[in-house]
Amino acid sequence: MDVLLSLESLLRNLQAGIKSVGMYPPTHPSTAKFFTRAVEDLETILREQDSLVLGVVDHALLARGIPFVGAEAVALAFAHRLEERGIGSLEFLRGCRSEDVSQCVQVLGMAPEAFKPLGRLEEILVQRGVQAIRLSSQVLTMGDGEGEVGEGSGAGTGGLGGEPTGMGRALTVYHEAVGSAKRILSETRMGKIPSLAEAQTTVAGLMDGVFHDQNAMLALTMIKSYDEYLFNHSVNVGVLCIALGQSLGLDSETLKEVGLGALLHDIGKVNWPEELYQKPRGLSDEEWAQVQRHPLDGAEIVKKMGSVSQATLDVVLEHHLRYDRKGYPVIDPDKDPSFFGMIAQLADAYDAITTVRTYQNAFEPSKAVARMQTLAGTVFDPKLLEAFVRMVGIYPVGSLVRLSSGELALVVKANPADSSRPIVRLLFDRTGRRLAEERDVDLTERDPGAGQPKRSIVMAVDPATKNFDVARYLAAQGQGEAGAALPSTG
Repeated sequence: MDVLLSLESLLRNLQAGIKSVGMYPPTHPSTAKFFTRAVEDLETILREQDSLVLGVVDHALLARGIPFVGAEAVALAFAHRLEERGIGSLEFLRGCRSEDVSQCVQVLGMAPEAFKPLGRLEEILVQRGVQAIRLSSQVLTMGDGEGEVGEGSGAGTGGLGGEPTGMGRALTVYHEAVGSAKRILSETRMGKIPSLAEAQTTVAGLMDGVFHDQNAMLALTMIKSYDEYLFNHSVNVGVLCIALGQSLGLDSETLKEVGLGALLHDIGKVNWPEELYQKPRGLSDEEWAQVQRHPLDGAEIVKKMGSVSQATLDVVLEHHLRYDRKGYPVIDPDKDPSFFGMIAQLADAYDAITTVRTYQNAFEPSKAVARMQTLAGTVFDPKLLEAFVRMVGIYPVGSLVRLSSGELALVVKANPADSSRPIVRLLFDRTGRRLAEERDVDLTERDPGAGQPKRSIVMAVDPATKNFDVARYLAAQGQGEAGAALPSTG
């Protein structure tokens, strides 16, 4: 395995270890295996160097002083974890043992509020007997020298004066929400009653993000994490429900209630065995019963969190209920599915089918919309689906498209008046070469002479076929480093 693959594997094993220590003791075989694998990765990486430094600058994870390439969603989540705890860099030295990795992972797995009282970063691991891993508040810079460090270079600010703006602001809101979702669901998994106040604060942040820049927040729902699917999915469904509710004219109080249900809609899954998440077919009767029970289990957990509205409970209970009353849980045949449950069902389905899982390839966004339209009146409420399509467009924000001009562009803003003509960002010319200057183009713009639109969308393009990572590009936009995320399409 080469160094680049080992770096990616190391990050995945660290993340998996952090997730596992929230469920099992560090010595449990299900957890310890990740520490052993991480050490094997480090042995490969450190064959020709004495240390490896991972650092964070403006929400981006750096390895050896350059942006991390590979497993972008995992890297973003790991960078966010370090930032939340005030960690600027994490250094691994040659000779690192599995016991060292175990102690490090246990520390990183602590909630931020439990982490802060531990004292000076540089001493935390030393006090636990770890010599081969170092934490530091210093952050890596983008200077010429590998491993160059500096105090307070702006990690986590996303903009001048320390205040995130535009996509950077949206990215901050999004990652804070994912971190909160992880804490809430992890606490539930440990048998605790999660904080209703934290969940409500998270929803308020998502609402603010949607109100401030709906297109940026919708674009960020394209960030999908294989390893942390449940957390990202919870936030994505929250964003989609809030945005759809806003487009339908729901008042702020109702949006809070729907958003809360959306954030918590899958909380009933937290005690599923890991294999059940990735097993869509061939379920035993017992497994299928557990799947069907999770909305009911979730509603019971949410009730224990405190006083919540019926709208919130409807979202949790009915996000798998179909418009034709099929789906689950089974309801009274004389009762119609609730309005709020149908909103959540749309959002849940859209995010699920646009996500790669072990058992399915992801639908490209425009194909997901087209597929959902074929199910109007059976699976989906036709009027709500129509409103959803108006909101996201036939070509949703984050779609990569080929234009009639031959150029390749990214949809950056929907056009409710004509969903086939959104605003797009030109990225590549007709030969596949990256444009020196990206620019946004309104596809409703017409050629004065011909009286016809200057450009039209010819087809949606699967980003994977062009070696283009939409999530990475959007994250880089938030960090002001979009150029680094754009390969040539050839």
